[in-house]
Amino acid sequence: MTQPHTYTGLAFYRLNGKIIEGIPVRNAQILTLQPINLSAYVSRGRAVLLTITNPTGHGPAQLEVATWGTPDDWQPTPPAPINPIVSTLTNAGLPASLHLTRYGDVGAVLHLARMNYYCQLVIVERNNTLHYQFLGQHGHEPAFYAWDDARTADAPTRVRRFCREFHARILQTRPADAVPGQPLHG
Repeated sequence: MTQPHTYTGLAFYRLNGKIIEGIPVRNAQILTLQPINLSAYVSRGRAVLLTITNPTGHGPAQLEVATWGTPDDWQPTPPAPINPIVSTLTNAGLPASLHLTRYGDVGAVLHLARMNYYCQLVIVERNNTLHYQFLGQHGHEPAFYAWDDARTADAPTRVRRFCREFHARILQTRPADAVPGQPLHG
């Protein structure tokens, strides 16, 4: 049996000494795990306390869940592969994440708000030049455009210039269940 790297079910978090329960999560990445003993409560006492990511987009970034099993039954999610574009952008304070295009290119994606619509800026490197794709409110996937003479180290400057010229604001995370072109509420 393969060990799961994600958790689906109900989770909880702690707030001011209180436990807030019943948060449904799906495919939450396991960050850490620690064995706990519940034999004082039930005969089947082998359990683990998982610290997981919060994929809902609401509440704290991390949640907890106590579930049956041992550390051998569960496994933390392996770290994402290192991508030089993502690393360069995040080191510059821009919240980029790994992205795989439908063409098989691995690059970075930034989540944007433009004219109160959710958009994405996808950046890949081809032939030692950065290329970008803007997924916005037009509902189709445009071609990739080259940023002339731009290398990976130039990515933060190019992203900031793009956002300034297109009046786009960088979001820290992707809004829950948002797709490019969807109006943002709130």
